[in-house]
Amino acid sequence: MSRDPEGTTAYLDPGADGKNDRLEYLLKERDWDTVDTTQWTGNVERTGDDTADSDTRKGLGAALEAAATGQQPGSPLGKPEPHSESQARVMQSTIALLDKGAAGDTVHDNLKVPLGRALNDYTADTHAILGGYAPNSPVGQDHIAGSGDSASITNSKESLLRVMRGVSDGVIGTNSEGEPVRVYDSLYEGQRRYAAEYLDTCDQLGRPVPARG
Repeated sequence: MSRDPEGTTAYLDPGADGKNDRLEYLLKERDWDTVDTTQWTGNVERTGDDTADSDTRKGLGAALEAAATGQQPGSPLGKPEPHSESQARVMQSTIALLDKGAAGDTVHDNLKVPLGRALNDYTADTHAILGGYAPNSPVGQDHIAGSGDSASITNSKESLLRVMRGVSDGVIGTNSEGEPVRVYDSLYEGQRRYAAEYLDTCDQLGRPVPARG
């Protein structure tokens, strides 16, 4: 499903009225354990305990990345893109659902990298939330801000921080020396670059600086 980002977004988008509960079901309600496992004792087959497969939620992670960013999962990380209302609702709801009960710092291993990549694509929004100048900051809002293809997430600072911590130890790739690059490293670098660009292009009141002639 993630190979069709537009279709995946439509499938997972909770909608402006919040009535589509597919995302909530997949993140919070679905039982991902494999049932009817077996164990052998000599020549005797016994029913084993339900257990989670090592690949569990990998497909969900890819779908979440595609739905929230509008890009194929695993696309090269680049400059954050603007997002549609549907994409922003998927990202906003994913953060809110993962942090339900303030549990956002506990994210399943197979969701860490795709969610980390998605958060990188929302660097402008997360920068505003962490910096305290997002709508209704720092407590956030229950709905996204903006419209059309210029929508933004408005989660609370606390929820966002917990989810960022929850995905931070995922390994997103390797550097030129073959050392692991963690989600934390990519999020930090994304924030650093965005802050540098912001300082370079805006004055003290946040207004764009005229281009140098």
